[in-house]
Amino acid sequence: MPYIRDHLAGARAAVEMLEHLSQEAGEPAVRELAGSLLVEVEADRGVLQQLAEELGGGASPVKEVAAWFGEKLSRLKLGGATNGRAGLPLFEALEALGLGIQGKLALWQALGVAAERDDRLTNLDYDALARRALDQHGRVEACRIELARRVLAKPLPSQ
Repeated sequence: MPYIRDHLAGARAAVEMLEHLSQEAGEPAVRELAGSLLVEVEADRGVLQQLAEELGGGASPVKEVAAWFGEKLSRLKLGGATNGRAGLPLFEALEALGLGIQGKLALWQALGVAAERDDRLTNLDYDALARRALDQHGRVEACRIELARRVLAKPLPSQ
C-alpha cells in the first residue's frame, strides 16, 4: 500500500532527525525529549513496518533513500540546532517533528476507519496508537512553545 510506504519513509526521516537531536541539540531539554521520542517513534515505525509486510509489501527502497537524503539535507538548514546554540533552526526542527507527528496521527485515524471495512487492518489498536501520537505531539509542542518565547520574541527594552 503506497500510503503506508510514504509513512514508513517519513518515520525513517523522523528517526534520523531524532537520533541527531538526541545527541547534538544545543538545548538539554530538546536532547532529552528527542531521546525519549526516539524510542517511541522507532516502536511506531516497527508497527507500521509489520503492517506493511502483512499487507504484502514493506518499505520502498526508493522512498527510504529519499527520506534519508531529505533528512540529511534538512541538517544543512537545521545546522544551527546542533552547534551548541538554541535558536531558530532548533525551533524549526521541533516544528517539523510536530508536523510529522500530526501526519502519523492522521495515518492511525485513517487506518482505524479503513479497518471497519478491511479485515486485514483489524489487528491493531488504532485508538491507542492515536493517543500516543497525541501525547508525543503535546510534548513536542510544549518544548517548541517554550523555545518560541526565547527565539521569536524581541527582547523587552530595559527600563
